[in-house]
Amino acid sequence: MLDAAAGERAVCPDARALSEALDAYHDGLLGRHVHDTLRQLLRTLSLWLSAAPSGCWPGLVTRCRGHAVSHLLYQEPTTWRAFVKPRGYPGDAVTIDLLYGHPSAHPIVEAASDLGQGIYSYVRHTVAANAVRQRRQFMAARIDDAAKARKAASILSLGCGHLRELEVSEQFRCGRVARFVALDQDAQTLAVVRHEHSAVIGIQSTVK
Repeated sequence: MLDAAAGERAVCPDARALSEALDAYHDGLLGRHVHDTLRQLLRTLSLWLSAAPSGCWPGLVTRCRGHAVSHLLYQEPTTWRAFVKPRGYPGDAVTIDLLYGHPSAHPIVEAASDLGQGIYSYVRHTVAANAVRQRRQFMAARIDDAAKARKAASILSLGCGHLRELEVSEQFRCGRVARFVALDQDAQTLAVVRHEHSAVIGIQSTVK
């Protein structure tokens, strides 16, 4: 296992110190100490980011990306999508579905390596992922509030994604939303919305 202090010896580590730290994280992941290694890795990166001079960080990023540990991390589906941006932008609706743990994303997770799935099980329970799921609940509650306050409510969703909040909105499921307009920059995302919801309610979807 990695000595947690190893990655903290220098605010902006030299090439040797950085390589030693990343080698240890790489070995930790391959040794199946996945969650402990990720906690230490993220803590070290956070320390480096917060304490390093502004000119140091870009070089650190480049060297980290060039290390073999990055290729292990890219086996995790959300990390891979965030880096590669297959839709041309970060945080696409498929990535959000992965963070939700939505059934539609299960085949993507199942296609990942064992290590990728292990990293995903950690990522899904980070503060950031929890915040994404809480946002879904928040938006569903706002839809319910609007439908209760006004008969035949009309709702506009900007940057709608896959509209997974509709799945947990009581008022939507009861048919108390009269009109829903969905706007998103991604045509593939809107195709999912049309397929999954247009038969339930008259959703109008349009690309930005």
